[in-house]
Parts: sequence; structure tokens; C-alpha cells
Amino acid sequence: MNDFYVYILAYPDGRVFYVGKGTANRIIDHEREARNGGNSERCTTIRDIWAQDGQVLKRKLYQNLSEQDALAIESVLIDLFDRANLANGQSGHKQVPTLPKRKAPKKESPRIIGYKSHSYVKDGLYFEDCEPIYEEVAV
Repeated sequence: MNDFYVYILAYPDGRVFYVGKGTANRIIDHEREARNGGNSERCTTIRDIWAQDGQVLKRKLYQNLSEQDALAIESVLIDLFDRANLANGQSGHKQVPTLPKRKAPKKESPRIIGYKSHSYVKDGLYFEDCEPIYEEVAV
């Protein structure tokens, strides 16, 4: 079945701090975990955003995927956004090869500069369904 998706969690300014894959309501589980005292770096980041009266931006980037495709895309996105800048506990999943590291100067992850979106509140949580627009990065 193709019910997997790949998503990101981002700061209110659009900087991505987490890349994940999931099904059903996985995208909101992290905020529930943070609200219930989770002690991961991801939960700490979420609580820091809330402490500044911000809202975590949640985006499903790819949907209707097989689990294998979702794992591969998640791994590539973790490499794209640079694992060092993310609150992910691992660099994708071990059964999926990651991209080789390039010998290039370290640069910032592509920044999301806007969205084509609509927003809504469900079960007390804020959502925006949309497609991110990334700033162009010089190569």
C-alpha cells in the first residue's frame, strides 16, 4: 500500500529542524510527545518554539508513497538539509544508502522562503497544508 508520506517540521521562520516519514497522524505525534515531557532534541526544540509563542510548521512534502520510497526520500532529505542542522536521531534508516558526502565547504541548508498553502486547526493543533518554496542556493 502507498499510504506513507515524508514530512518536515520547521521553525516559524521556515528553517527545517526535522525530517521524517510516517502514516496516518505521525506528523503530529512529535508535538504530543513534547507536550507529554519527551526529552529528545526534537521535543526540546518544539518546546522552545512554543516558549516564544511560536508554532511548529508541519509540511507533508511527498505523499502516497510505499514505505521503501518514503525511507529513500527521507534519507536524501536528511542529507540535503545536513544532519548537523537537524534534530533527527539518525541519518535516515540503515537499510537505505545515503548520498556520499561531497568535499564542499559547509553551507546552510536551503531555506524555505514561502508556501503555497492553506491553514486550519484540528484537535487543537495548527496545520498548514502546502508546498514549500525554497530560496535559490548558489552552487
